[in-house]
Amino acid sequence: MDTFKSKLIQLTLATALTAAAMSSANAEEDVEQTVIDPVIGQPTIEMHSKDFEVTGFLGLAGVDQVTTNGMFGARFAFHITENVFAEASYSVTGHASSVTYYDAVMGYQFPGQLFLSQNYRYNTATYVVFGAGKSDFEKRGSLNTIVGGGGYRVMITDDFNVKFDLRGHLHHEIKANPDQWAIDFEATVGIGYYF
Repeated sequence: MDTFKSKLIQLTLATALTAAAMSSANAEEDVEQTVIDPVIGQPTIEMHSKDFEVTGFLGLAGVDQVTTNGMFGARFAFHITENVFAEASYSVTGHASSVTYYDAVMGYQFPGQLFLSQNYRYNTATYVVFGAGKSDFEKRGSLNTIVGGGGYRVMITDDFNVKFDLRGHLHHEIKANPDQWAIDFEATVGIGYYF
């Protein structure tokens, strides 16, 4: 009888160990099924479209702090980041002795939004620019120029915008004293196109 009891105990222990091993194997299978295998892909570099902008503008220019006449010109910009851009511009004044400006500036813009009503919302940017250029005075020669200013841009669509600019061109005075400084101002309105 002792052998029967010992055999029964052995059988019970064997059954319990087998059941425990099977439940452990099932638990491992469940764990293996719930383990997430992370797949890390290579980053792709995309060239953003619409980083370039061309703008035509009209406005007023004051030359040598004496006369104010109309002006027109064009600007070409490359948007390096969302906030930083580089811009080259060419403009001509309507003075009797016309002045031609060639400028290269760097700009920083602060994005915003314009709300006209519940249904009309436009992306905007207020920006500042600073750079250098050349002012070519007809019949009087050309001068190196420091350019600074700012503006406000309203995005009408994803491609078109309206820009309002105020800029100053700091250079040596031409008429009276070449050692003195003069500021030519310009106030312009332009239509820009992103591509």
